Amino acid sequence: MMVDSAEGMECAKLEELLVEETWLEALAGELQKPYAKNLCRFVEREMRGSVPIYPPPHLIFDALHRTPFHQVRAVIIGQVCSPLQFVCFFVPQDPYHGPGQAMGLAFSVPEGIKVPSSLANIFKELRQDVGCSLPSHGNLERWTVQGVLLLNAVLTGMHVSLLDFFGYQVHR
Repeated sequence: MMVDSAEGMECAKLEELLVEETWLEALAGELQKPYAKNLCRFVEREMRGSVPIYPPPHLIFDALHRTPFHQVRAVIIGQVCSPLQFVCFFVPQDPYHGPGQAMGLAFSVPEGIKVPSSLANIFKELRQDVGCSLPSHGNLERWTVQGVLLLNAVLTGMHVSLLDFFGYQVHR
């Protein structure tokens, strides 16, 4: 933990949540910028608050943990509608409303959870465009092993305005 002397508030370091070395190297400069420090304070407050965070804190950076920087071959970015949308090429995504749905991977849900409509649309396009055989579930972990970075632009559903900028920086 680090202490923010300006507010006297403890703040979990983003590096403690983002442990994948290649991404830590690639984003080293970003993690020191003022918006990242504000994000850090915000995440810490949310983690201590009574409102649940989806995905849970240990899965916030799961997309980066599962797909190291040097292995990325394709990027799919999920975007929950936000008043601060920076670019319009993000794929609209169904928000996660309950525990056990969000996995830290855009569009992905654990096996046994109903496939979200946005993912069903992606599956439909893949089947029509390239003839892929598709799973009967919405767990996309296997895609990450193949180099598909499934990045949620806002990383959690609870901090849209701060995390959409961080997601945008990762995408850049």
